[in-house]
Amino acid sequence: MKITFVLRFLLILPILFTACKKQVIQTDKIETPELSPSFAIPLGYANLNLGDVERRFDGQELVFNQANQLFELVYQRSIFEFTAADYFQFATQNFSDSYSAPPSVATAINVGGAGATASWQEQLVNTLSFSNGESIDSVLINTGNLTINVNSEFSHDISINLSSPYIVSSAGSALNTTIDLDYQGMAPLSEFITVDLSGYTIDFTRNGTTTNEIELNATLFITSSGAPITGSENITFASTVNLTDYAAVYGYFGQFTTNLNGQTDIASFYENFNGGTLSFADPRLELFLFNTTGIEVATDFSAIFDLADNSNVINSGAGLTNIPNLAPALFVGDTAVTTHQINNGNTNPTLTNMLNQASTEIVFATNSTLNPTGIATNFLTKESKVWARANAVLPFFGYADNFSLNDTTDLDLAEELALSPQDNFTVEDVEKLTVRIITKNGLPVTGNVQLYFADSLGAVIDSLFTIAQNGENIIQGAPINTSLPISDPNYGKVTNSVEKTIDIVLTGQKLKSLIDQGSKKLIYSLKANTTDASNQTDIKFFPEYDLFIKVSAKIDFKLNLQQ
Repeated sequence: MKITFVLRFLLILPILFTACKKQVIQTDKIETPELSPSFAIPLGYANLNLGDVERRFDGQELVFNQANQLFELVYQRSIFEFTAADYFQFATQNFSDSYSAPPSVATAINVGGAGATASWQEQLVNTLSFSNGESIDSVLINTGNLTINVNSEFSHDISINLSSPYIVSSAGSALNTTIDLDYQGMAPLSEFITVDLSGYTIDFTRNGTTTNEIELNATLFITSSGAPITGSENITFASTVNLTDYAAVYGYFGQFTTNLNGQTDIASFYENFNGGTLSFADPRLELFLFNTTGIEVATDFSAIFDLADNSNVINSGAGLTNIPNLAPALFVGDTAVTTHQINNGNTNPTLTNMLNQASTEIVFATNSTLNPTGIATNFLTKESKVWARANAVLPFFGYADNFSLNDTTDLDLAEELALSPQDNFTVEDVEKLTVRIITKNGLPVTGNVQLYFADSLGAVIDSLFTIAQNGENIIQGAPINTSLPISDPNYGKVTNSVEKTIDIVLTGQKLKSLIDQGSKKLIYSLKANTTDASNQTDIKFFPEYDLFIKVSAKIDFKLNLQQ
């Protein structure tokens, strides 16, 4: 686990076994009938330098911040997203217009008799209806249609030409269509048509003179059947504009608030966390807010809380409520970026307080308000959105007290120790295995390790150390300097390294018992704390810190070479 590289490195003990490979002993060269030889085996050494570790994980969670000279864990997650559909949907618009024939047309038809013709024009202008005070200038339509149901009470043939200079196709042609109503001796007459508007642009300003209006021009041609026009007849247009999908919309989209919960997980940090106290002194949430809409957006959080513990809530502070308004994109294809930081200084309770509860998923209760400063010219495209990315940054500045981690690896003792008849020796030939670990620790971390041998199903057989509760103190934490002000860059720095030597002995009897019981796995249990953690002393990790470990071993055999 990258984030616990200091602590996980303390779990070095697998090399005690994996490095004990086959030793070929030519027994025919030994003349002494009985001996108890000890073979010193250098298992190697390791030098852990934090600067090298950071470079190993470049581009991942672990980084070194040059600005504050601290190692940091950075968890980058998307926390919320508002799409164009969340901000504006073109509601279906329904209109009804009814007209009677002008007196001059009625006179021409009545005087002219059967076959006489006359015409007149009507302008169908209707106002769009929206729920949030929108004022729409124009729309470029991906898919949509205009349906018109014409109902005529006239006992005459009528041909209607419908057109609009403000509804224009992608080829630049204005809308133009014809509806014919043929009189068959009975009124009223009815006709229904659908006009595909896909690819059309509609100008709701009528060439900049208004907003939210759609105009159709109707030229009606009437041919007399011989029956008179009484003046009570009407022709009615029931029309519906249904824009199911738009490519772009321009205008003002109103002022309203949308709520959304988003979350960012930092579960990988705590995946092996098993108790204790871990406190980050200066955590922060770096927000990057992106806007590809042409709308100014105000965003804030009503709360930040731990998903696993809803009572662990940050519900006030400027960090939540004083987020800068998101500037609008300047043009289609532009992305406006706004940044903001949430930290201990602008939250109540603090981020440290919430993270101390081992939060694994941080949830943001988000409010997003369009046009917070009032009426403005906006635009939206189908792909437009407002979204936020949060970097949860955990600097290596704080303390850990009795911090516990567990992990498991495969370890077949018989195989790793090469103890079988074909290897010249069996486990019965081993008197004891002694491993010496010499450490020189420049890290402000003390680590107690316990290892449990387990069978293939994970059932524990025995422990390595007799102190079963806390294990063995493998690493002794280096002392630190806390005499300086906490603002001083050298506050909490290690003053000198600490050396320690420890011998670990496994008797031949214990090895045999473990092998006989099918030891196939090794379970690590680590309890660690930073220097002076009991006093909640915050410490820092610097790239020059290192940990040197040298490991050697000897296997004592009992051999009987008498034939």
